[in-house]
Amino acid sequence: NNPPNMGDVVEGNTPTFDRLIVRTRNYILRDGINLKGEEDGESSLDWSDAGTELEPSEWDEQLRSPKNMQLLDCRNKYESDEGSFVSAQPLNTQTFSDT
Repeated sequence: NNPPNMGDVVEGNTPTFDRLIVRTRNYILRDGINLKGEEDGESSLDWSDAGTELEPSEWDEQLRSPKNMQLLDCRNKYESDEGSFVSAQPLNTQTFSDT
């Protein structure tokens, strides 16, 4: 039971939208962190101490290793309720900016 191909449902010359407006934003979600060049010009986050960037395979290896580690689930409560990471501690925040 595959979903129908859009070409089978809508004719190719039918406009998809009556009117489409695209606007760019500096943020998708406002987190309250000042970045350089904003407001007071000083960043409230030190990106030089952001930790080590891992490839997905390295991340998986770290999660499977037996050493002591605490994984914090920074998603909001609704997202954590939908599913969790093995041994992760959910923070149960209500909004993105709470993290």
